[in-house]
Amino acid sequence: MNRHLAPTLAIALVVGAAHAQTPASPKIPKFLTDAKLTASVGANGQGTLTLTMTPLKGYHIYAPDPGDKFLTPTTIKVGPVAGLKIGSPAWPAAKTIGKARVYEGPTTVTWSLAAGTKVIKSGAPIALTIKAQGCNETDCFPPATFTLTTKLSPAK
Repeated sequence: MNRHLAPTLAIALVVGAAHAQTPASPKIPKFLTDAKLTASVGANGQGTLTLTMTPLKGYHIYAPDPGDKFLTPTTIKVGPVAGLKIGSPAWPAAKTIGKARVYEGPTTVTWSLAAGTKVIKSGAPIALTIKAQGCNETDCFPPATFTLTTKLSPAK
């Protein structure tokens, strides 16, 4: 069996095991220690949306193309914001373990933004819906879907 595929029984063991680390926010799944979302736009209307997710020490999340059809890809859906153009996500290079493509440690995904003056001044809210699964070499948490929001702010 591929060591990145979690046996069904192992899920209960992982979920039942009390981790010393507690997520920074009740909105994020237990396999992440932190997840932050920021969005800023300069006076020229160009900016960046940035998501950083940090798995528990010893755990990873899978890349959008995890390399095996049985692995849970990390997916991110950006909610539409009127008057804001959001580019395609720029993912960092993934680490390959066996057939699996994974991210360990802080993982930052960015999108380019283009906004009109009205949207910049409004502080428009931006929401991301993220689906991911945290695993280590032997066990996995169940896949989780969560939402993060931020407000568009002028770049400093």
